[in-house]
Amino acid sequence: MSDRPIRLVPGIGPTTAGWLEAVDIRFESDLRRIGAVEAYWRLKHRDPDRVSLNALWCLYAVIEDIPMRAVDAETKSRLRAQLDSGNP
Repeated sequence: MSDRPIRLVPGIGPTTAGWLEAVDIRFESDLRRIGAVEAYWRLKHRDPDRVSLNALWCLYAVIEDIPMRAVDAETKSRLRAQLDSGNP
């Protein structure tokens, strides 16, 4: 797998790419290494009013290489539990 700049990763739009770069997630490998929950926490901490759970679903979908609409309710519940427990 190539280590694409986050702006070139399919499923990451320009706004989200800018947010990710602002929290030092510049490459696909950065996102995969820290995971969706930790990346979401970084975004949410930086800009709590603009970042929604849709960002978490998107980040998870990118890591799993699936369409965002394929993130099912069970997976969303598991991700929310990780957020609540503070364990990415």
